[in-house]
Amino acid sequence: MADFLTAYRKTVGYEGSKLDLDPDDSGNWTSGQIGKGELSGTKYGITPIDYKKFYGKQATRDDMASLTQDRAQAIFKNLYWDPIHGDDINVQHFAEEIFDVNVNTGGGSVPIIVGQALGIALQNKIGLNQDTINLLNKLANEDA
Repeated sequence: MADFLTAYRKTVGYEGSKLDLDPDDSGNWTSGQIGKGELSGTKYGITPIDYKKFYGKQATRDDMASLTQDRAQAIFKNLYWDPIHGDDINVQHFAEEIFDVNVNTGGGSVPIIVGQALGIALQNKIGLNQDTINLLNKLANEDA
């Protein structure tokens, strides 16, 4: 069973704990596009789009500035770890890599990428299903 906090620290450990308001970074805008929407910024790697997905409301600059690391971890777990069933992946390295791809692609691309790596077509557009996790774990056991 893979550990979320280990994967989180590896992937997000490079993200800043201060509010980033770089206007030339699309991730800092509520629309995800430079100059469109509000410049709310990012913190702990959480973008305004992540914030909206999790809380169901548009992130203000104050919302982003007051984001705690614990809340950021909860957002990453909910949006990027749980959809890949990271807790069910037996090999930590596999879980870390899949989580990293899911975070860095904004979610949604993992089924396609993992499916290509495994040589299968995955239909799930949100995360990985249990059959895929079972196949990953089976392949890991065969390699061991």
